[in-house]
Amino acid sequence: MKYTFIRILTLAAASLIAVGADASVSCRDINDGWRFRQGRGEIWYPATVPGTVHTLSRIHL
Repeated sequence: MKYTFIRILTLAAASLIAVGADASVSCRDINDGWRFRQGRGEIWYPATVPGTVHTLSRIHL
């Protein structure tokens, strides 16, 4: 039973290493380009991050 556990653990570790070897890290800047609109309105207003819809609607209206 001890050897079965070791074999399972070894296979699990090997599969995690194989998956991690192909993974790549990517970064995306999400600080700019945010917009919002009120309900189903057609006018889009610029938004700042961090912020909320409530604070932004007071600025633009």
